[in-house]
Amino acid sequence: MFTKAVLALLMSVFSTVLLAQQSFKAFAGAGVGIENRIGFRGINLQGGGEFHLTNHLTGITGIDLFLSNKVAKWSNAENDGAYFRQLTPSLKLQYNTGNEPGTGFLVSGGLALRTGRTYHFESGDYLDGKFTNQRYVTERVRGNGFMLGIGYGFPLSEQVQGKVEFTNQAFLMLNDQYTLSFKVCF
Repeated sequence: MFTKAVLALLMSVFSTVLLAQQSFKAFAGAGVGIENRIGFRGINLQGGGEFHLTNHLTGITGIDLFLSNKVAKWSNAENDGAYFRQLTPSLKLQYNTGNEPGTGFLVSGGLALRTGRTYHFESGDYLDGKFTNQRYVTERVRGNGFMLGIGYGFPLSEQVQGKVEFTNQAFLMLNDQYTLSFKVCF
């Protein structure tokens, strides 16, 4: 509960600062993600805003939605009905090496609050190379942790930037997730 209160306070402060900034840019992105504990692979949709503190430092608030219906290590019988849904609001700082804000090589870090639900194959009886009597489990996904990322930012036009980023959400925690994404900042 304390972590949620701190994150809510940080988001309030962050949104107040966003409204006061002249250099605010919204972004939208899409990518592929891998959930590490169970092995779900899926799509990751992203949105949010960033403001440039200096030419090399950017504050970012965003939300990621990870969706998956398949685990690569299971057959179709074990994947039947399986899903993973996760929503991750985050606050982070990003350092860039380019002359313009958000360009060049990017390094980012911040806090993330993850919530979601998964329904997946848990166990079964293995007989003659196949699972029978499959048992599934529904779990809530929760995690408060760090986000770390690297990437590269480049101008697409005078007003629009593109970014390719690799991010690890909930670094070194159970159910951590890796995402490779392309973002457009406008």
